[in-house]
Amino acid sequence: MQGFLDQLERNLRRNSTHESGRCRCAASVAVVMRRDQEGLWVLFIKRAANPRDRWSAHVAFPGGRRAEGETCKQTAVRETFEEVGLDLSPFRCLGKLQTSHAGGSLRVAPYVFLQPEGEEVPALLLQQSEVQAARWFPLEFFLDNSYSDHLSHRTLKPPGSPAAWRFPIVSLPHFYENDDVDDADIAFPLWGFTLNVLRQVLLLGGDYQAVLAVLRPHKRSSMSKTAKIAAGAGALGLAALLYSKL
Repeated sequence: MQGFLDQLERNLRRNSTHESGRCRCAASVAVVMRRDQEGLWVLFIKRAANPRDRWSAHVAFPGGRRAEGETCKQTAVRETFEEVGLDLSPFRCLGKLQTSHAGGSLRVAPYVFLQPEGEEVPALLLQQSEVQAARWFPLEFFLDNSYSDHLSHRTLKPPGSPAAWRFPIVSLPHFYENDDVDDADIAFPLWGFTLNVLRQVLLLGGDYQAVLAVLRPHKRSSMSKTAKIAAGAGALGLAALLYSKL
């Protein structure tokens, strides 16, 4: 996994907006990773059910809205501590992923953090009012296509959209390496914005095959399977080209 991490960090450094200039994000999330003898792990949370929360019960990365006077990175660090009790100060920030929109209008800046090698699995203290559960998942689950048995799709017609869209959903299984075995029955459906952020991580780490397999949302149409694959490949090529110019 060292080669994956090295390439990920090199590509993240190309992002010229990383901690420079004016903060334009309205919110930030932290893609928190750790590594051990078994590989690389990434932290996901399951948001608590809340009728006032637009992302109620969604699988997400720790994060939230930016407070006045904060940088986007500071927001990611603060929100992670508030939501799961994890202090990111000993972690190394590898860089910032491309700022993108969640829910159509909220500009969110994702930052990638890596725990120093050899450190113990950090204890998590969940803010119950906001987080129902938190789990570490092995990145290998995505890199070796293990997720394919857990992949489904959902067709939705977003408000104001003339067309329906088909979204991929990965139902994350429970891994017993997680300390909290009491949450084994809690569903972790990964999709939407969070899946898109993970796709960026895979792309910048150099695993293009894994990125292609987790197809991005697309409009429902009569396109053939071959055409859909070609369209996905073209989108990836364009994303790589745009990111290389940052």
